[in-house]
Amino acid sequence: MISHAIQDFRIFRKRSITFLRTFATTQTASANSFTNKEVWKLPRLYLNQPLKIGVSVEIGSESAHYLSNVLRLREGSLFRAFNGNDNEFGCEYLLELCRSKNVKRMKNIDQVHANVLSQIRNSESNTQLPVTLYFAPIRSKKVKLLLEKATELGVEKMAVVQTELTQGGNDFLDSESLLRVIVDAVEQSERISLPSLSVEPVSLVELLDHWQRLKDNGDEVRLLVCKERMDQSGGMPLLSALLQTPQLLISEGKHLCERSTPFGLVVGPEGGWTTAESDLFRERSVVQTVSLGDSVLRSETACITALSLFSGAVDHVRWKQSVEVQTEQTK
Repeated sequence: MISHAIQDFRIFRKRSITFLRTFATTQTASANSFTNKEVWKLPRLYLNQPLKIGVSVEIGSESAHYLSNVLRLREGSLFRAFNGNDNEFGCEYLLELCRSKNVKRMKNIDQVHANVLSQIRNSESNTQLPVTLYFAPIRSKKVKLLLEKATELGVEKMAVVQTELTQGGNDFLDSESLLRVIVDAVEQSERISLPSLSVEPVSLVELLDHWQRLKDNGDEVRLLVCKERMDQSGGMPLLSALLQTPQLLISEGKHLCERSTPFGLVVGPEGGWTTAESDLFRERSVVQTVSLGDSVLRSETACITALSLFSGAVDHVRWKQSVEVQTEQTK
């Protein structure tokens, strides 16, 4: 059994490196190539530095530890790398290290490099929702859960909004640990770009004024404020509201407004919106209140639910568009 496993690994590695080196010559890689099923099995890592085909880049100690001691990659092993701004690349792992004589695991890393062999995906294939999520501050553990799931679902931007019933504290001061959560979620979900996170809370009035100015300037934007119950004042369901403007859902990053995403989703604190805040919503034409259903949800659950509905609406519009194209082609 062990010999078969070693043989299978060698075959997999040989075919993978042949694939990457072939595309290193052409400088392109197709997701539809016959080896794509094997390439997607390669480990994936975020590198915060420029990546270019044919260039060797140095890997930081934390990432090197992950590749060598967690994933147990060896000299010449292959992995995928991205930097959150450009494309995704296939890389070869190279290392020069000092080992303790009696310890097999890496102790002191002198230099760890990666040879960038080829491009696997370009940034245009990035799955990203054209929406900014605004949420009220919540406790640290819940914040990390929210950021993780929002990133996996494809949110483009996230920001904190201060409301009258906000209960969270200063959990956003440790932005480095929050960035680590986002990076892990991007690696997991096969995204190429990192969503932005603004940790400095903005007041609700400032938020509403900003979006109202965008609309008054002629930008096609929509600010959807989520309410916790479906009643006469709660507005239509979020999914129905999203499908009113399908052209904005498939903007694919080419926003009509460069200063903002086409959509804004606002989720309030667990205490809900006050009467004064509800009056502010009615005073601004850019705001549309929407419902997330009959249940009363926690803030992080409401954010995840709203983004799930948003993702479903985008998938529906894209599917419908592809069906229409296929129908046109068969005529």
